[in-house]
This record gives sequence, C-alpha cells and structure tokens, in this order.
Amino acid sequence: MLPFKLIYDDGYDLNLGPHVFPSHKFTMIRDRLLADGTAHPHDLLMPDPATDEDMLLVHTRDWITRLKAGTLDYLQLHALEIPYSRQMVEAFYLATGGSILAARRALTDGIGFNIGGGFHHAYSDHGEGFCAINDVAVAIRRLQSEKLIERALIIDVDVHHGNGTAAIFAADPTVFTLSIHQYDNYPSHKPPSTLDIHLPNDVGDSDYLARLSEAASKALADFQPQLVMYIAGADPYREDQLGGLNLTIEGLKQRDRLVFDLARAHNAAIAITLAGGYAHNVEDTVTIHCNTVRAAAESVHQSRTITLGNANFESKLRRLFDLARAFGSALEHAAIPYRVVGGVAVFLHVDTIDPMAARLTPDVDICVDRKHFDALRSAAERSGFKHARETQGDIFFLSVSPSVRSAVHLIFAGEKVRPEYLEPVPFSEPIRTTEGILIAPVADLVRMKLTSFRLKDKVHIQDMDSVGLITPEIELDLPQPLRDRLTEVRATE
Repeated sequence: MLPFKLIYDDGYDLNLGPHVFPSHKFTMIRDRLLADGTAHPHDLLMPDPATDEDMLLVHTRDWITRLKAGTLDYLQLHALEIPYSRQMVEAFYLATGGSILAARRALTDGIGFNIGGGFHHAYSDHGEGFCAINDVAVAIRRLQSEKLIERALIIDVDVHHGNGTAAIFAADPTVFTLSIHQYDNYPSHKPPSTLDIHLPNDVGDSDYLARLSEAASKALADFQPQLVMYIAGADPYREDQLGGLNLTIEGLKQRDRLVFDLARAHNAAIAITLAGGYAHNVEDTVTIHCNTVRAAAESVHQSRTITLGNANFESKLRRLFDLARAFGSALEHAAIPYRVVGGVAVFLHVDTIDPMAARLTPDVDICVDRKHFDALRSAAERSGFKHARETQGDIFFLSVSPSVRSAVHLIFAGEKVRPEYLEPVPFSEPIRTTEGILIAPVADLVRMKLTSFRLKDKVHIQDMDSVGLITPEIELDLPQPLRDRLTEVRATE
C-alpha cells in the first residue's frame, strides 16, 4: 500500500472524443497503478464534487453561471479549446473536489495525490487551454478560508506557463507562484508569476533540474509555505506533441523526486495534480504520471529512514518540545494542573513504539481547568508568553505576532471542544515523558479523537491503532457511540 491516498473518480474523463488532450489518461493511470502493484484499491479515495461556493472563492459568478448553463459565447469556447458538454462541466467539478481533498489529505498525511486536476490556464472569469476551472486556486482558497493554511506555494512544472494561477494570485502575498516552462510556447501572454523560469527550446534533463532545484530551494526557504501545490505536467517530455523541451522519462521522475524531497525537507505538505501530457504514445504519458506516484512514495519511504537525522525535522521537533516545556513549566510553578493533548501527545505516544510511524503536528494543545484561566494567563505572561483570542479559541505565543500554527492552544477540561463533539474533554492523571512534558494518557486521547469528526483526528486514531496503542481494555471502556465510531474509523482508510 502507498503511504498516502490517491484521489480519483471515473468522472474525471472529460469525454472529449478525438482530441489532443487524452483525458482518458486518468483512468489509464489508475488501472496501471493497480495492475503493477504500485497501488492497492484501499489507496484510492473518491472525491465529492466541488460546490458552487467553492468555485466562487476564485471564479466570478458570471463565469460559473455561464459554464453550468452552457451559455458560453464563441470567444469563450474558442479560448477553452475543448468541446462543451455537461459531462465536461461535471468532470471539472469532480477534479476540483479532488484537488481540495488532496490538499486536505496533504495536511494530515504529508502528501495528497489527485490523479487529475492541475488546470492552471483557467482565469477567474474565463477558461483557456483545456482548462475551465482553476482547481489548484480553488483548493488553496478553500483551505485558507477554513484557516487550515496561511501560505501556499505553487510549483508548476508543466511545459506551458501557468498563466491562470499567475493572474489569480498576482496581488496576493500569501500565495507564491513558481512556473518553470518553455518560453516559446503557449500561452502567448504570460502574466508574471512570483518567479518565472523561462526556458529556451530543447532544454534537457541536467539543465532543467539545476534550474528547478535552485528556484524551488530558494522559494521554499524564503517563503516557508505550509502547503505546496505541485502541478506535475508530463509535457516537458521530449516526445510530447505540444512541448518543445527535451526531458527524458527518467529525468521527469528525477524532477518529481527533487520537488518532493525539497518540500518535505522544509516541512511543507504536498498536494499533487497532474496537468498536461500529450505524448505521441499515450502510454508514455501514463508512465510519466505513474512515475510521479512512485517518486512520491520513494520520497516518503526514504525520509522515514533518515527522519531522526533530518536537521529540519529535528529543529521543528525541538521548537515544539521547547514550547510545550516552557508553557508547562510556567503552569507547574503556579501549581496549575495541565496536560498536553492533541497531535503532540499522540506523536509522543506513537514515537515510543515506532518512531517512523509518528507524525509531527504544527502546534501544541494544552488542557486545563477553566477556573484556572486568570492565574494561567498571569503565569504565562510572566514567562514571556503573549495571549490572543482567535476564532479557534485562546492561544499563547512567544513570537512577535500571533500564529495559530505555532502556538499553544488552550482546551478546557470537562467541556466540549466544539458544540457538535460527542463528549467533553477528559482530565485523567497525566504521564511525564522523557522530554519532561506532561501528556494525557492514551485512553483520554482516544476518547478525544473519537468524539471529533475531523479528518486529522481520524488519522491520529489510525496512527495509535497501527502501533497497538488502542488496547482491548481501552476499547471496552469506551461508551457505545465511541466504540461504534472506532469501528467506523477502522473500516475506512
């Protein structure tokens, strides 16, 4: 099985008939991955179609209305360059839902892979170049609107310039657009990306990889995105009908691996879309796209073997532990009971059994009794913490400005974290780790994670279950609704 999920639906096929864009390639990719054993059926997830609300985060209401009603004028159809049909519109909605889901899975699994999408030529008010909806832009806006990310980096390696995404995010400092493409190719008008690499014709593997490595390394280091949206076009291939670069199939796989390794080294989640690919032999296009899946899997497996020696990972881990220890020390000096809950606590429990199965989280959740809040705030402020009240609740931070992604989040014992949760937060005797951090016991964490219906909490349950932390005793002690929820989580991927 793969260490991440593949997002796919049979409805991705745009049903174009005889056309240079082989949209049936999506099904061929799925079939190849299953046939050669790269993927297992359990690795596949079906997306829900994006909603009009999702689309309107990026696209104008007029464009969405015309697209759904089939009232595009001649110029709009000419720019789109694909025949209009209801199936085509439904395919774009499905592919966009797939990119949203891939981005969500990236935040929980490290990588999310949409076997589709990457429609980077779509502008907010019209489509171009086989692209009616800019699924990548919609996915970023959806996650930003939910406060799941602040900054996203688009790395677009399609042979054609990402004109739609460049235009959509032109004035947005929260999204960095990087496009490496053949300059003497479609589109003729290329709105400036944050960083454009205009390549001459016939560039081969070594020059391409050197230029990409330098640009992507700098963008990741300077911008520090939480999410990379990778548009992994297959059309820089030397045998592509619509391309004029000279990359080999192996060079394209090295390209993908380079991006994945760099993004993971900078602790960025990666959501992958496939974009173009028009090789004379469609089987070559399928091979290139399947190799992108393999490169992602190899990057994950390789990084797991060197995780404990990865300086970036260790630095992030140290910062989290230091944050938890500093806040915990302030509370202990004030005789305020507390325990670390959430992702950090799950990480520490899983890490004691299988370090390679432990997933890092970007912030620290600490559970206290609400009656101690005033004393807690005073103790934290004496230790240099600043307090802010965000939509997510009370947070404490040491940096100059508050960040919900690098802060201590307060959770109150005996209360529901959210009204829709099944149970209030338990407050059993904590466990002191070798790091000097007081964490909630596994039984409490299991109850907390099962009472939520968020995807990341489901993943935490699966992580604890995978290393045997959810014992029969813990399971038997659960109330029936939570036991049913555990059965449901175990039955899904």
